[in-house]
Amino acid sequence: MWPGPPQQLSCRTSAPTSSRSNPSTVTPIADCSAVPSRFTQTSSGIRTHATNAALRSTSRRTTAMRSSGSSYGSRTLSSPTIGRSCWPVIASRTTTSLRCALTSSTGRSTPTGWKGRTGTERASRTAWWARSGLMDHVRRPLGAHSISAPGMGDHATCMSLFGGIMAALYRREKTSEGAHVYTSLLANGAWSHSMLIQGGLVGFDLSDQATPDDLKATPLATMYETSDDRTLLLCILNPVKEWAGFIRALGSPAWASEPRFADPEQRVANAADLHGLLADLFRNDTANHWRERLDAQAITYSIASNISDVINDEQLYANDILTPMSEGPQLYAHTVNSPIWIKGVEKTQPVAAPDVGQHTDAVLSELGLSGAEIDALVRAGTVGRSA
Repeated sequence: MWPGPPQQLSCRTSAPTSSRSNPSTVTPIADCSAVPSRFTQTSSGIRTHATNAALRSTSRRTTAMRSSGSSYGSRTLSSPTIGRSCWPVIASRTTTSLRCALTSSTGRSTPTGWKGRTGTERASRTAWWARSGLMDHVRRPLGAHSISAPGMGDHATCMSLFGGIMAALYRREKTSEGAHVYTSLLANGAWSHSMLIQGGLVGFDLSDQATPDDLKATPLATMYETSDDRTLLLCILNPVKEWAGFIRALGSPAWASEPRFADPEQRVANAADLHGLLADLFRNDTANHWRERLDAQAITYSIASNISDVINDEQLYANDILTPMSEGPQLYAHTVNSPIWIKGVEKTQPVAAPDVGQHTDAVLSELGLSGAEIDALVRAGTVGRSA
């Protein structure tokens, strides 16, 4: 059972110092009295107050571009989330407090890494999905390639960045040594695809895509279509234990005495026959019918969910995966929660993201620009300002 909402930790943010004379200067700005810092939840993910402050108060040019949502180098910057995965983060210490700041140096924060030829893979779909090999492998046998879901690689990579930041802060607390933290979309794509990449590294030929006949070789761990055109993913990894319950769920107890399926070895030898029988059975009834039958026997399976299924899934609400927005006028009642919970720490309720350019004046004023200077940047199209 979910342990329930816990208590908040606090984190102070000190006033930033201007770095107008050198846009690449690292400016320590977040004074954290507790590690880990309090979590702040937005509709796009999780961040610490220290990181949030750093993102608001880096160099003048980077912050201005970020505030306006404009392109800066090879990145698209948006306020006020963790945003791009490749920005280097530095932890530094004053006499009494732990501080962290974000550098604005360019040339090292590319989606594909910091050495060699970086190429033009500037987005999650190109660096994380395509260049890592995931796009080629995650498709139907001999089928066309698919585009990744929006933000799929960005969100996974931000979790690596968050973990790196927290590890660097912990290291700083223990050793008084600062550290740069790096990650990239390509590195995280390779990590997600690492089982097959490792197979290639040790010499297995993984160049050929599986064929439809290959899927029939594992009839207890493959996909089937139901009568209402839903996809059922069967994943029986312990057939010795689950076989009896499985054939009860199918309504086919006679298979217990069928010589072709008498034991795991026979089921492997007659895999094509078993696959054909299962395909016909599953195609005769709806996904809900099979859900009830398989659940009753505790069989390992899932029905491929569409978005309507997900937003109506009671499990996601019961576990605060889909969480209520904070009180006040909001465009929607719930949002996707960040996937980390710490017992005894209460997450801040999410609020809607600000409009693009909503904080342009406030951020640039913090960095020492006058109202006239900010107006000139807006007129020139250098930064944006919400209406």
